[in-house]
Amino acid sequence: MADRFYAHLFTRMPEVESLFRGDFVKQKEMFATMLASTVRSLSNYESFSQLAQMLVQSHARFALSEVQMTNAAHSLEAALHDVMEGKLTPEEESAWTRAIVKLTSTMVTR
Repeated sequence: MADRFYAHLFTRMPEVESLFRGDFVKQKEMFATMLASTVRSLSNYESFSQLAQMLVQSHARFALSEVQMTNAAHSLEAALHDVMEGKLTPEEESAWTRAIVKLTSTMVTR
């Protein structure tokens, strides 16, 4: 999932690839861990809010715009489609889309 997310993200926004200069394997592991934690917390507003706040803080230095986060959301949705290969029901796809939009919209710098 992480590989597919970053492939889509760098295709949509090649200019951000230079932000990932460090240990990219570790970055993908952190992404996967945070994604799994976020999915598990979706039914618990307090847990989700705490995770979202952690993401906001860890990404604050990037001053992410709505356009960038929309591109990230679309990249995550595309990665999900790649990994699931059409196995999501319309209800599952809708739930994922809502969750992705909810998460990424909290990260926009206002």
